[in-house]
Amino acid sequence: MASNASSVLFPAKFLLIILQILALIMLFYTKTDNIKSGISLNASTDSQEFKDANVSITVCLILSLVTLSIELLFVFWSVTLFYDLGNMIQCFWHGIGAVSYTHLTLPTIYSV
Repeated sequence: MASNASSVLFPAKFLLIILQILALIMLFYTKTDNIKSGISLNASTDSQEFKDANVSITVCLILSLVTLSIELLFVFWSVTLFYDLGNMIQCFWHGIGAVSYTHLTLPTIYSV
């Protein structure tokens, strides 16, 4: 039988991974607005600055999606089911990741 910590941490880890993936999908859809808010005001979508930022954020978002998908597969395979300390650390970082993704998108959503 699983310990009390495992019975809480494993579902929490699953939910935090799903929330982080949803926040990542929000970033994909608001990518252009986020780039425009981060570069100089008179830079157009054809400028080199915009293209560089677009490539950079696209690579980061794809890398994040790939690693989160791999970790979600580990959850489904129950690889980390009984590692309470590892699950606590991962839950903490997934929570930080989901909040930081949301923090990046909220100024863009409210400015539209």
